[in-house]
Amino acid sequence: MTDSPTDFNDLAASRRAWISDVLHPWCEQATRVELQKAAEEWVDIAGRPSVEKTLWTWAWGRFPVLVHDELPGLNETSPVRVLLQDGTDFIGFPDAQRSEAGHLVLWSKDTELGPFSIDDVQAVTAAGFDTIEVSDNLLEISLDEKCEIIRTARERHGLRIFGEVGKKEGLTSTTDLADDAARCLESGAEIVFLEAADFFSGDVNEEMLEKIISRCGLQPLVFELPGPWIKGVTLSDVHQMTCWLLDRFGTDTNIANVGVDEVLKLEALRLKIGVNAGGE
Repeated sequence: MTDSPTDFNDLAASRRAWISDVLHPWCEQATRVELQKAAEEWVDIAGRPSVEKTLWTWAWGRFPVLVHDELPGLNETSPVRVLLQDGTDFIGFPDAQRSEAGHLVLWSKDTELGPFSIDDVQAVTAAGFDTIEVSDNLLEISLDEKCEIIRTARERHGLRIFGEVGKKEGLTSTTDLADDAARCLESGAEIVFLEAADFFSGDVNEEMLEKIISRCGLQPLVFELPGPWIKGVTLSDVHQMTCWLLDRFGTDTNIANVGVDEVLKLEALRLKIGVNAGGE
């Protein structure tokens, strides 16, 4: 049997401990309906009159970027990216005054976004950047580890993920590249870059490309062009490879490693205009 407080100081300390160890953590995981029930009885439960400075601040604390350790209410000082359960996302500054009773409101360029129910929010991250590339082209990690990184970045941090398969020049892939690309997409990557050195070093590895497309479809794949830094690759080879990709997979094929001074030339090739647009 738990010992009862023997004096007022013990009683106050046990109350503070209950609020810190039980009530505060409960707020960080409770649904909005349960939180509203608690708000109606908050004075009796917590002995504190301001639900916004306590209950709702603690509730939003499940997304640490929204609160400040030393201040009550939502942190309005930095923009955040809010990822909803349905996959949509929004970027803006939290509005502490308009965010009430478990509903989050953002402001972005004089536009109000929301309100978003706390139950509908999957993740909230600082909006310094919202997209990362996950690649093992220079790292020795397993495919399982790579996929776990993608899932964690997507589900826990709300980031958009670009995957990549293949190795840099001079390295050898040990994973089936079609399986690698497919699992990246299944784990949450939006697109997958195909490392140039694995597909266009010397002759085109058309068989492997077809295998990857068969598994993943064409739309989420981005073909990296080889560069003259790869042994045996000339600028003429890069041009011919660009033409081959557009001819083989269509003019809307996603192509990467395109220099700034080559963008207009690539668009001309897509439209089949200009000198040698057909690649002959």
